[in-house]
Amino acid sequence: MVENLISVIIPVYNIKMNDLEECIDSILQQTYYKFEVVIVDDGSCTECAEQLEKIKEKDSRIIVFHKKNEGVSVARNYGFEHSQGEYIVYADGDDVLTPYYFEDGIKNLKENRADIVIGKIMNTTNRTVHDFKPSTRVRKKLLEKNDLLAFRQHIFSKKEKDWGKDENGTLFNFEGCWAHIVRREVAEKEQFTRGISVGEDTLWALQISNLEKAYRICLVYEVWYLYIQNEGSVLHSYKPDLPDVLTQANKLVYDEIKGESKLVKQYYDWIFVKLRQIIGNYLSKDCPLTTAEKMKYYDSMIKQDGWENIMRNAKSVPREFKNKCVVFRSGFIILYFATRMMWRRNK
Repeated sequence: MVENLISVIIPVYNIKMNDLEECIDSILQQTYYKFEVVIVDDGSCTECAEQLEKIKEKDSRIIVFHKKNEGVSVARNYGFEHSQGEYIVYADGDDVLTPYYFEDGIKNLKENRADIVIGKIMNTTNRTVHDFKPSTRVRKKLLEKNDLLAFRQHIFSKKEKDWGKDENGTLFNFEGCWAHIVRREVAEKEQFTRGISVGEDTLWALQISNLEKAYRICLVYEVWYLYIQNEGSVLHSYKPDLPDVLTQANKLVYDEIKGESKLVKQYYDWIFVKLRQIIGNYLSKDCPLTTAEKMKYYDSMIKQDGWENIMRNAKSVPREFKNKCVVFRSGFIILYFATRMMWRRNK
């Protein structure tokens, strides 16, 4: 381990090089200079792999590793294992970071003796970070133990306390690992769940906010990370394994929170977001399935234990979600959303 070094871990898979270069440039422009960039090529095509080798020529602090494709969780863990930093930052290769992220984060982490420090993100299509300047008086909050319940609720709902979207469109996104700086010993204990490529960030967030672990978490009310809305991302193109991956993720999330009655409403909010992702996946333009096949596969998925138990359990389903549970338990929901999409296009 190298003292005061930040390791920025970036998993990539057949990424657009222009996007990655903008991400790397935003890191190289940081006002805190002691960092390394660990790019993990998760089995990209030969052309992409060759271009990654050229990118590392930008700066001696950039390191590239090539490995077989095993998913984003394994790639992040691999990057951590091959990093040297005292502090860990996770980033996606098509996003960009504001220039003061590292300096601001390290300062607040040390001043508050925190294990994890978290800044705000902005969902945007604009990759320009030059206009972002640090505030002269930064607001921060060291979470108390009684704040952690609200933290865990916010993972699912993004609506708790004053952590949701503000008038400028910025928010704390506790569900993701973005805009975080994590001490190495915490990152070593809290690695990502192998085999989960969607929802892995939810599981990770629940791990670090577990009340029994009592990590010191400091919030900094500054924008550190621009989460770029990319139509070509994993959540927009058709992924044949997405229903299975989200089914497994849901089981693991449920196991993590079962018994926490104060999380039930927010958890059901999250469930229906994930079911809409699955439906959206079936309705992607590049999905080769017929409507009948989509309905059949959805029916088969929703009858699996991981979904069946939570959708039909009369005692656990909050009152406001009961009707929605009935509607989403049938493959006809695919037909409903397909018809609605067609109606909107023709409107």
